[in-house]
Formats: sequence, structure tokens, C-alpha cells
Amino acid sequence: ANAIVTALGFPSGDRIGSTVSLANTLAAARGGDTNQLNNLITQAESTRDSDGQFVNSCSDSLNRPTPDRVRELVVAWGKLYPQFGTVGALNLVKCLNWPSGSAPRDPKNLKVNVLLLGVQNDPIVGNQGVPASSATIINAGAASKRVMWQGIGHGASIYSGCALPPMIAYPDSGDLPPTDTYSPAPPPGPPARRTARTRRPPSRRHGSARGGWCWPPR
Repeated sequence: ANAIVTALGFPSGDRIGSTVSLANTLAAARGGDTNQLNNLITQAESTRDSDGQFVNSCSDSLNRPTPDRVRELVVAWGKLYPQFGTVGALNLVKCLNWPSGSAPRDPKNLKVNVLLLGVQNDPIVGNQGVPASSATIINAGAASKRVMWQGIGHGASIYSGCALPPMIAYPDSGDLPPTDTYSPAPPPGPPARRTARTRRPPSRRHGSARGGWCWPPR
């Protein structure tokens, strides 16, 4: 499960080729050839299973389940999510001996406006971090703007060329871009040739600000 999630989160090459490669790897494993899948497992362990990452993940855990609760989740999640549920529940055992931490207090008077970067389909951390952070920033009296890559991967600045300009400009000036930015994933197939009659997708309203669209390079 970790190998598949890592392959989706950190694709090598173009997104179509990496997705096809992952599908071929899983098809080969289903047919009895696990060599490619074993390679993915090795890559995932070297990418995401360092000692520092283990310590960080356990230290950040809140409201850790008891061993009895883990046993219950092994059964419940196994039924709800047949592919990964049991593995996900068993992974909770790794941090059972660590003390539970407490959530940090939300800021009350934030004096710096914040640029938020996110990915709509992030297999590593999900997509709820940006809206949750935005709400926290508003409650603290500051403003924010979003730069969203609407594809699959971990890290908007890695896979979206239009995320780079606002990301680079923000630490230099401290100023937010005038609008939210949405970078759609390009459609499958060869890149379309832009002509004088080709139009960008229209802006769409997001909250109180009109979000701008930009197409990333393939």
C-alpha cells in the first residue's frame, strides 16, 4: 500500500507514463511477477521511511488509539477498504508506545499574510490541509491566497509551472498575488497547439476572490 501511494505521490517522468507504469507493475504482480512491485517497495522505504520521518510522524500523533481499538479497526477498516484497510490499521501499532501530544493553539493575532500551496489529489497528505489552514488564518486576522495544482502528486510547485511565480515572489516581497491560482491538470494526449483562437478556461469564483487559471507545462 505504501509503495502504491508513494508512486502516485512522487511520479517519475510525465504523469501519463508514470500511471501506466504503475498499472503495469500491479498487473504483473497479479500475474505472479512481483519484481517490479518489490522495486517500488524498496523505493518507497528509502523515500518515506527514514528514522527522522518515523520520529516525526509518531511525535505529531494526537489521540493515539489503544491496542484494543487497533484490533477493532483491523476488522472494520478491512471491510470498508479491502485493499488497504488492514494495513492502515496495523500501521497504527508503530506509534503505540509514544506519548500522545497535544494540539498547538491556533494563532490569535497573525500579522503576516500567508500563501497556501496545495494539490487537489495529494495521495500523501490529502487535500484538507489548505482549507483548514485558510480558516485558521482568517480567524487570526490575516489574509491568504491559494495556489492549487489540480492534478495528482505531492507538492504543487513540483508539478505545476504556474505555481512557481507566486511561490518565488512571496518570500521576496511578502505580498500575496491578487487572486487565488488554479492550475488544471492537462488533458491526456499530446499537448495542444495554441493558436490565436485558443482561449484559456474562464476564471471561476472561489470564495470572495476570483480565481485565475493557468495551464502548466507538460
